[in-house]
Amino acid sequence: MLGRVTGWMGRGARTPVRNVLMADATTPESYGRASGLERAMDSVGAFVGPILSIVLLRAVGMRAIFALTLIPGLAAAIAIWALVDERQHQARPQAQLLSGIATLPRGFRKYLVGVGIAGLGDFSNTLLILWATQAWTPVYGMARGAQLAMLFYVGYNAVYAVSCYVSGALADRFPKRYVLATGYSMAIVPAFALMMPGASLLKFAVVFAMSGVYMGSWETLESATAAETLPAEIRGTGFGVLATVNGIGDFLSSAAVGILWSITPRAAMGLVVVASVVGSAIIASNRPGTRLS
Repeated sequence: MLGRVTGWMGRGARTPVRNVLMADATTPESYGRASGLERAMDSVGAFVGPILSIVLLRAVGMRAIFALTLIPGLAAAIAIWALVDERQHQARPQAQLLSGIATLPRGFRKYLVGVGIAGLGDFSNTLLILWATQAWTPVYGMARGAQLAMLFYVGYNAVYAVSCYVSGALADRFPKRYVLATGYSMAIVPAFALMMPGASLLKFAVVFAMSGVYMGSWETLESATAAETLPAEIRGTGFGVLATVNGIGDFLSSAAVGILWSITPRAAMGLVVVASVVGSAIIASNRPGTRLS
């Protein structure tokens, strides 16, 4: 548990900084494709990593696999240290957290409200694996049902990777807030599918595939839209607040959906539908302009 907590603290620390570096290294015309490529490559890693672990498990054992994960982590850190040229900018040593938040553009604060509300429908996708496993156990048995659920989750990651780059490319051609709002609203498709009775493979294929589509769009365009919206001198603060809002939303959503799901799955998916629609409406209604102000 301590290892997982520390690892996620590291993720929380590196994500906003990575987004700032990426925004500085690209142009406004390519923010979408850059974010999409980064998210797609991350998803490819999530796809290849478990496959490698299965292959290596019998050869080297569980402890050795965890030791081997140090290699790509250290390689990434060295590559960033040695190969990334950071764009020079004026340091702001006097900047304070609360005062920094107050300097964020008004339109960006409204954007955060939309992201936060939509995030209430962004529950942990491991619940999809549990849902599918329980639905298929009476038909295929527990072991076979779990295997099928994991296979569908692999498919989810593949769709997610494609969705990241496609949605990023679309965001470079059309207003980002509209593309992002469309991505938010697509969450209602798997939610309504899960409300329908039955445990057919087709039903869960739609659920996992459309979840990959909308999640790829969300995670790509939230950072791309923020990069376009925020002035360069306060991007660090803006991306940090965005990550905090997402983290709080993920926690509240997973807890709320899990509690509601234990009572009735329909109520859980109802929350997803409402949150996604309201969040997308707020994002789409933001006034156009580079700074959303």
